[in-house]
Amino acid sequence: MTADPEFASPAEAVTAACGGLGYLAALDATQLSAGEQARLLQVLEMAHALETAARTGILGGFTAAQGHHEDGDYSPRSWLIHRTGLC
Repeated sequence: MTADPEFASPAEAVTAACGGLGYLAALDATQLSAGEQARLLQVLEMAHALETAARTGILGGFTAAQGHHEDGDYSPRSWLIHRTGLC
């Protein structure tokens, strides 16, 4: 991967990340060579590890600040379930 890009804010960074992943999700991978597919799979695995690290840090900060209480939830888990619809 290349040098770390500069972002003006966390919101700008997450917008760029979602934009890139959206592009890859819409990509017709059958039009890529096996080598390109393999490289994308490797980079996506690295991106998944980075996403996990980022999520852990942000969730830790959110939990420490008890951000879930601002929305009336009793735990970060219940906040995530109510705000994402996932369980």
